[in-house]
Amino acid sequence: MPTITVKTTSEPREIETRWLGQFLAVHRPINGKRKRGLWVVSHYRSGLMAATVATNLKAAIRLAKAWDLRFENIDVTNAANWPQREAWRDAIRETETPSIAARFKRQQTKRWLDDEFGTGTETAAVLAAQAGQPIDQAGGAKRVRWRGDWWPLPSDAELQDWSIDSVCGTPDGRSVEPDHPESWLSILGLV
Repeated sequence: MPTITVKTTSEPREIETRWLGQFLAVHRPINGKRKRGLWVVSHYRSGLMAATVATNLKAAIRLAKAWDLRFENIDVTNAANWPQREAWRDAIRETETPSIAARFKRQQTKRWLDDEFGTGTETAAVLAAQAGQPIDQAGGAKRVRWRGDWWPLPSDAELQDWSIDSVCGTPDGRSVEPDHPESWLSILGLV
């Protein structure tokens, strides 16, 4: 695979590409974050990153191919005035896979909560908040509103068990498939 030189905060680095065009290249992140489903599109002639996208490799390459020649006239010293800047931003958003982007955002939020409040922060409460579900903090017990009633959130262990099992619980105690609309995993936006 061809390599390119990219600029980093410390020094330029050689990195292996997965796709190389006339102006753009697709490669893995260079800062040690080798997250699955995270790719970098770089303007390799300047050595600068053009975008980090949360998607699969095929979609990242498709984006880079479609935009490769549009980067011919970009002034990297003044990219804020590039006429296609907003269209590029919109193309990145359209390319990103919602499930990968959401999973990455949840991981970042969980990591921040663990750093701020210590490990053991209830993942279910975090996910319910991200999904826009109301959480009742009365009495210190985290709850979610479902079908007009308040229900206690499942523990992290229950969520982990359900994510690898063929059945999942519902707030009212039934067992359904994990992707059922009334399963805890669906309510909390995990599937």
